[in-house]
Amino acid sequence: MAKRLPNVVGNGGSYETWLRNNGLRAPSGGLAAFEGKKCKAFLSPKQCRPGERNMTRELHALRAALFEHPHFRATVEAERGRLEREKLKPRWQHDASLWSTCVVQASENEVLCIIERELFRLGWDVWALIFDGLMAARSGSCTEPDINKALEAAEEACKARGWDVRLALKPLHGLQGETPKSIANARKALDTWETMKAAEAMDWD
Repeated sequence: MAKRLPNVVGNGGSYETWLRNNGLRAPSGGLAAFEGKKCKAFLSPKQCRPGERNMTRELHALRAALFEHPHFRATVEAERGRLEREKLKPRWQHDASLWSTCVVQASENEVLCIIERELFRLGWDVWALIFDGLMAARSGSCTEPDINKALEAAEEACKARGWDVRLALKPLHGLQGETPKSIANARKALDTWETMKAAEAMDWD
């Protein structure tokens, strides 16, 4: 839960948004209770003096620098043009959208594709890419059955492409056989829709 806070702030949210989404409350005394504490890094820059550390200010500076980086500039400019043409979001929200799609998600996808290709080379089948991770299993032609060595090889492949990452093996907690809630809800909605359409057809008859 705590690691989501920088993501919330970096994507245009706030400390208060993080509290609300996680069912938490600010300490007694409100935001003033953070005076002189490390948590103050997540407050609005206007609540901190110019020389004080402030993660919101630092993330905004990082965002601006990456938008100008050659690796992201062309994509950012194209996506910014699309946002301006569509006019579906106010301009003050554009940078947050660009950060999320052109930098964070694009970087995650690029790294995951490198990992997927390296695992495939070693004879692993990648079943799914899920946010910032993937599901993989050894195939019958696997040449490196040791998962730790396979992850090391994937890390080296990422490093060779300019990404210094550390991969971790996460257990599935026995949930891999369960249908995701989003799919279950979608199926329920479709069933309800079909029932309504059938009832309407009967009324017409």
